[in-house]
Amino acid sequence: MHNYLRSVGFKCITNYKQLTSLFDQIVRQPDHVEVIRINDETNFAAMSREFAPGMGVALFGILDENNQFHRHFYFPYAESDTVSTSAECFFHEHSEKESYAGSCDDYRINITLIFSVSNFMEMRRLNAQTGVLPASRFVCFSGLSGEGKILLPIQKTEKEREESKLYAKNKSQMMESMKNQDSTTFDLFNQMEIQMYHQLNRQLRTTDLYTLVESYFMPYGVECDQYSLMGTIEKVELLKNSLTGEEIYKLLIDCNDVPFQIVIQKTDLMGVPEVGRRFKGSVWLTGRVQFQET
Repeated sequence: MHNYLRSVGFKCITNYKQLTSLFDQIVRQPDHVEVIRINDETNFAAMSREFAPGMGVALFGILDENNQFHRHFYFPYAESDTVSTSAECFFHEHSEKESYAGSCDDYRINITLIFSVSNFMEMRRLNAQTGVLPASRFVCFSGLSGEGKILLPIQKTEKEREESKLYAKNKSQMMESMKNQDSTTFDLFNQMEIQMYHQLNRQLRTTDLYTLVESYFMPYGVECDQYSLMGTIEKVELLKNSLTGEEIYKLLIDCNDVPFQIVIQKTDLMGVPEVGRRFKGSVWLTGRVQFQET
């Protein structure tokens, strides 16, 4: 069973019989069907059904010559229309299934972001037409979370907010310059990081960690597309799964100046989310890619 099925309002599904019943409903009444021809007898198909605005469950498998669907795998999805990054992405097919992973380097995050491509069927269609994997224009990230908590915001003056924005902007510009092997920038960046390290060390003697760290993004566990993050909440929506009645929070958060959409089952979130507060939790990162069509 997919660990993040609960994130889109299916926490109540606890056994394979319940899961099979859900799959049968999706196959009987899908909201969207997409088919890619493999050969004269076989087609690869995707069937999905939305159970709350912008989120649901998608099934993938083979559609045979008798129009019978044979499921290979599935995953819950949550769609975002907020552009997270326009950095160049690279795509790799998963070895155990017909889906794709994406990776990109966004200097605001400081690590290579690896994510599951939620609209990989579009990628396969474009690949079949041109013979090459399409290039990306931008990516909208969504994180499906199984646990999280709400933290109070850091109290900052207007001057401190401006200094934080300036620091983040200078850091991104430096990392872009270092990509071009600029040795002077390397030295300046190292000095800036050392100063920041010593400043934080001094402050940690008397101050709580989460009073100093406003946001972070780091790998979580052993799977490459799962992360632990913390960011400031910019938008809050409370949605309901139309089948189970379970309530789901849909949050837009700012993490290191990168927007992420987070969906989490209401009972899995500790605290009350409000704009300006911070979300801290673990997520499975997915991305809807806008491709460059040729």
